[in-house]
Amino acid sequence: MKKISYVKIYKDKKYRGKFIALLENSDQIVGVGSTPQEALKKAEKQGCNDPVLTKVPTRATAYIL
Repeated sequence: MKKISYVKIYKDKKYRGKFIALLENSDQIVGVGSTPQEALKKAEKQGCNDPVLTKVPTRATAYIL
């Protein structure tokens, strides 16, 4: 399994605050939307029926636990 970094996606301003659908085990975006349903529909149009959905934060912050 290859190492995947989402740093480029999280730094790209056009995805901030949006839901993105990704191919499993990949950083390839197959759908973007304001809601998870919208991102999923766009992914399905691309032929991806089982994407990984996530929401990109509006800003990068550090969390100390």
